[in-house]
Amino acid sequence: MQNAASFLFEMRCRWARTETMVQIAHCTSRIDRIMGFVIHEATKNDASTIGKLVYSLMVEVKHESPNMNEAFYTSKGEELLESSLPNHVFIAKDAAGNAAGFITIGMSSAIYAEGTFGVINELYVLPQLRSAGIGKLLVDAAKRLAVVKGWTRLEVTAAHEQINPKAIRFYQRENFVETGPRLKFELRKSESSEPAY
Repeated sequence: MQNAASFLFEMRCRWARTETMVQIAHCTSRIDRIMGFVIHEATKNDASTIGKLVYSLMVEVKHESPNMNEAFYTSKGEELLESSLPNHVFIAKDAAGNAAGFITIGMSSAIYAEGTFGVINELYVLPQLRSAGIGKLLVDAAKRLAVVKGWTRLEVTAAHEQINPKAIRFYQRENFVETGPRLKFELRKSESSEPAY
């Protein structure tokens, strides 16, 4: 349950629409420091930390790829952080600067969404730190970003409830509603870019 001080602070953040990340960092830092963690937008200096966290995530979900190593994910993190695409990465760190988790958010647009919206692509908290509120802090940072950017919604794809019921319950507690499955079509660099119809 949210206390009165954090509710008022959250409301102030919602009204502070600005295109600078300074306001998001200001809104984020006050509440998060109360819980002992600092959430900040990642920079290129965080690429190695992000790479380690993504690697841990991929190992945990038993992802199979010929690129399963920290160096690969670090280089992909650097690419993402240096990209001109509208992507954002927030990282949670404790008072000693140790990473606890991260979230990546991209921007998309659709007519059904009535404009632009955010997509949570990755959310990961170290297993030993789960249920400590870090995931909520990261999702709250994404929500604040969405407000500042003027997005109409945030979307996330989570594993089916039978595979990962805790993830579904977590997002439902954060007021996400289930809208149906998401499907994908993989494109490999070795395949022709010409559609076969």
